[in-house]
Amino acid sequence: MFSVEINNNKMKILECREKAYSVISKNKKFLCSGIYGIINIRNSQYIIFIVDSRKVSTFFSSDVFEVSKVEIILLKGSPETQYIYGLRSVLENCGIYFSKTFLYKNISFDKNKKRLKKDFWFNYNPCKALKVYDRDLISFSVRCIQGYFNSMTYGSTKITLISRRCWRRCGARFFSRGVNKQGYVSNFVETEQIIQIDNKVIHAFLQIRGSIPLVWGHKVNLKYAPEIILPEKNAQFFFKSHDLLLSKYGSIYYINLINDTNYEGILYKAFNKLRNTIRLNNFNYHKLQKTLDLEENKKLSKQIDKILDEFNSKSTIKYQKGAIRINCIDCLDRTNLMQYIIAKHLVKRLFGKNFLIYNSILRLLWFYNGNMLSLQYAGTPAIKADLLRHEKYTVNGYLKDFYYSVQRYFINRLFHGQIHDAYNILTYKKYIFKDKATTKLSIQSFVMLCLVIYVYKYIIDFKIPLLKYILYFLIFFTFNFLS
Repeated sequence: MFSVEINNNKMKILECREKAYSVISKNKKFLCSGIYGIINIRNSQYIIFIVDSRKVSTFFSSDVFEVSKVEIILLKGSPETQYIYGLRSVLENCGIYFSKTFLYKNISFDKNKKRLKKDFWFNYNPCKALKVYDRDLISFSVRCIQGYFNSMTYGSTKITLISRRCWRRCGARFFSRGVNKQGYVSNFVETEQIIQIDNKVIHAFLQIRGSIPLVWGHKVNLKYAPEIILPEKNAQFFFKSHDLLLSKYGSIYYINLINDTNYEGILYKAFNKLRNTIRLNNFNYHKLQKTLDLEENKKLSKQIDKILDEFNSKSTIKYQKGAIRINCIDCLDRTNLMQYIIAKHLVKRLFGKNFLIYNSILRLLWFYNGNMLSLQYAGTPAIKADLLRHEKYTVNGYLKDFYYSVQRYFINRLFHGQIHDAYNILTYKKYIFKDKATTKLSIQSFVMLCLVIYVYKYIIDFKIPLLKYILYFLIFFTFNFLS
């Protein structure tokens, strides 16, 4: 911890009194956990301090903290207050973690392998800008990841789950899809499951998820599932992405969970045109939905066992030689369930019948992991998460899924332009989102939201619960016919 004092537009770090920095701010004094870095908004420059954080766990003897409050101080230029809300939303509510141990480095792969380790150091560019501004401030900075981190203990066994989001092409759900020219995909996350007994690592395995590696996007309108736009020529961008994964992880095994019909069908067909050049498994996860157990599908279980053996999943002495890459349309709800199913299968292989002791811990870790990653990309907790919490669907789970679906509908249309801007600013992308069509769409969505609230208030007056639920679902299904 260190103290920062601002007086008469001069900022001092009290532990480093010999220097004063010019700022544009009211007089104040506050304690800090660290400096996040420096960001630029148009011609203005800001420094971000982490002023509050909470300890979530430990990682190899170092405490791990989650950011809960930041102080954003203008260094020069004019105030750009319209972007501050989005920046605070990303930094204070979306799983930003830091520790003395570098969280952005995994332990599952050979450290000598070329891996572009900076991809998961989420504030890499803000720290780089801080170094340019004043090298002396680097000692006060912290290296952060965005994603999820937690660990749980049973006896002498500790299970840690850590998800790291790549900053290269991060953004908000409908505004960040597919692959870019450099081969980076949207919502790319590596999730590493680490098991320790008596503080010694006995198992570590890493899975990856990411948007379908084609150039695609949406024609966003009031329709619940907006039309997918997909250029015809896409193969070169896919191979750029595939080669990038090969250089980082070795062999790649793709599991594709999207549907081959309706809204997702166009992507399914385009992706499968390339299946002869990669190892791709199109799988309907609904076949495992009742039990969340890989052994329920013998064919897939044998395939996954073969892949896991090939990738050296049984030992941490032999580093992983490849990664399983899973995607659905958003790489959130279905993807998280499928990754849990594989993680559970690995623990079964490791502990045999005794795995049941640890399964409740696994379910909780993957439940919270899914919720956090979903909040960061879609703005709500995960859908279908009730399956992880209770290993079955409940009436309450169905109702929550409905509620989150409606919530996503409005959040993605009303607020995600701001959130996408915040991601672009934090990761030093030059593009700032300004689109008249989207502004118009936001107004339309706001009117629709007011209508839904009015109808909702009318519904809650009904004393018959069944009638309430019927009306809820009628509202939900009308979204599919809006255009």
